[in-house]
Amino acid sequence: MIDRNKHMPLYWQIKEILEKEILSGKHTVGEAFITEDALIERFGVSRVTAIKSLNILAREGYVKRQRMKGTILVSRIKQQNDKIILFLCQSKGHIIEAFALRTISGLSQSGFHPLVHDFSIDGFTEKFTHLLRLDPAYILVYGKSSFPFELLSDADKETVFLLNYEYDHKLPGAYVLSDYEKGARLQIEHLLDCGYRNILYLTYDFSDCITEKKRVNVFNEVIDSRNYNGRYLILEENSEGEEGVIAVERALKKLGKGTGVICQQDSRARIVYKAANRLRWNVPHDLGVIGYYNTPWSQALIPSLSSVSIEETMIADETVRVINEGKRQEVYIEPKLIIRSSTGINQ
Repeated sequence: MIDRNKHMPLYWQIKEILEKEILSGKHTVGEAFITEDALIERFGVSRVTAIKSLNILAREGYVKRQRMKGTILVSRIKQQNDKIILFLCQSKGHIIEAFALRTISGLSQSGFHPLVHDFSIDGFTEKFTHLLRLDPAYILVYGKSSFPFELLSDADKETVFLLNYEYDHKLPGAYVLSDYEKGARLQIEHLLDCGYRNILYLTYDFSDCITEKKRVNVFNEVIDSRNYNGRYLILEENSEGEEGVIAVERALKKLGKGTGVICQQDSRARIVYKAANRLRWNVPHDLGVIGYYNTPWSQALIPSLSSVSIEETMIADETVRVINEGKRQEVYIEPKLIIRSSTGINQ
């Protein structure tokens, strides 16, 4: 049953209940599916909520809605499995809606049937086991958290496409990635060119994150080659509260004014700004700060945050192209440096 206290829309809860019933074989393919009135009576919801639930199931290819004929459960396993694509993303504050919509639109226009699911939610493992029974043509994985690849068979692994997926993996599929090494080089070289002589890199435990390992390696390489004073500070992945501010403040005291701070993502800049405020340091004159991902709110910070932009729309377009070609390949999208007010002693 639905949980009205759960932090999830009622229509989505109903959709997931019906989806589970479909995958378990409770409903017969080719026959009339549950009506709007039946959903209203069963779950005690409004007609708008019932319609939303059925429309999502239709969009994901489980049912077909027709005027005068009602809603029919259609077969996707026998008739269209060569066109099914599982688009598995992490939506907890990370997935960029424009990227997801552009990818889905491009795949749909190419004749594919993308089924979108969030692999960061509780209970995903059980759901994924059912989804694999659809025998999808491709599995797209996009996100910043570790994905349960151990659930995949060797045959399934051949169909995986990783889209900006940052964690270590040993898969034979295709990859469409931002060039994180180039992005890290843009960050550090910009700070050095601006005149900051000490560099602090805020990161997290990157033991399982292959792209973050590469960025740290670039940081060490550039610091050593240009003979500057640099160090990196490992913070907990979600340490953007008081604990993180104190850790950054201590590190800045040791390095002194004239320090440039590299943030592994834009959100880390907030704790740097708070630490600078406590030290009464001015950004950018006493302290330079540069982020990554160029999120919309980075422009709203005072001063506005310099960042490295990854072109999500290009990743979406390249994903569609690679899938249409059906070839295993690695595609790297070049990042861009966005200079704003948080850096630039010599700008």
